[in-house]
Amino acid sequence: SRFHAFLKEGPDGGWVIQDAGSTNGTLVNGHHVPQQGHGAAMALKAGDNVRLGQVELTFLGAREMYDFARRMER
Repeated sequence: SRFHAFLKEGPDGGWVIQDAGSTNGTLVNGHHVPQQGHGAAMALKAGDNVRLGQVELTFLGAREMYDFARRMER
């Protein structure tokens, strides 16, 4: 898919994700993310497992990303 999913700031300042009509779908912690126009975006929290087709990612907030970077420096 040219655009697999949209990640944007939600109304509460957190991050949300929504599938862009991708062929293989988008999952968060094993749950399907609604396609844009077919349901609300799904809120993300630190540690969530995000799957974009065959690619698996872990969502980190700013604090968790900082802590991860500090551990990698050692």
